[in-house]
Amino acid sequence: EGRPCLAPDEISQYLKQCTNNYRQNKRAIKVIPRGDGASDQDAERRSSIIRGIQHASNAQAAFTTGFEAAVQSGMGYWALTTRLIPNGKGGEVEPRIRRIPNQFTVLLDPEALEKDFSDANIGFVTNLYRKSAFVRRFPNANKTSFTVEDENMAPDWFKGDSVVVAEAWRRRKVEGKHEVIQY
Repeated sequence: EGRPCLAPDEISQYLKQCTNNYRQNKRAIKVIPRGDGASDQDAERRSSIIRGIQHASNAQAAFTTGFEAAVQSGMGYWALTTRLIPNGKGGEVEPRIRRIPNQFTVLLDPEALEKDFSDANIGFVTNLYRKSAFVRRFPNANKTSFTVEDENMAPDWFKGDSVVVAEAWRRRKVEGKHEVIQY
C-alpha cells in the first residue's frame, strides 16, 4: 500500500503486429455476380461504384479504426450513412462510410441473440456536444428539459455544460423484407 506497482506491457506488441498486418493488406468490398441474369460486367460496374464511395469516404480510415477497436476490446464499428450532394437537385444524397472513433458510443439491441448482432432491431450511436456546439449543429432541434428524476436515472447523460445526442436506428419488417430506419 502506498508503493508504486510495476505493470509491464506484454500485450501491446501483439496488438500492434495484428493491426499493422491489417494496415498493410487493405480491405475492399468485392461484388460477385449471382442469379437472376447477373453478369461479370454488372459485378464490375457495381464494384467500381463501391470503390468510388470508399474513396470519397476515406473508408480505409473507418475500416482501420473499427478493426483496431475490435482487436483491443472485442468490438469495433463504422457506419454506412448518406450525405446531401452539395449542388444536387433538391435533396439528392450519396452514400458514405463514416468512422466511429469510440466503439463504446455504440449501443446495440440488448435482446439480440446472435453474436454478430445480425438479429438486432434497435441501435444507438451517441455523441457528446457542448451546448454551444449543439445549438450550432442542430439549430432546429426541439429542446426539452429533463427532470431531476431523469438525471438521477441516467447520470452519464448529463455532464455539466454538455448534451448527449443519440442517433437511433430501428429495423422493421416490410412485405417480407427488413428495412432499417433512422429516426
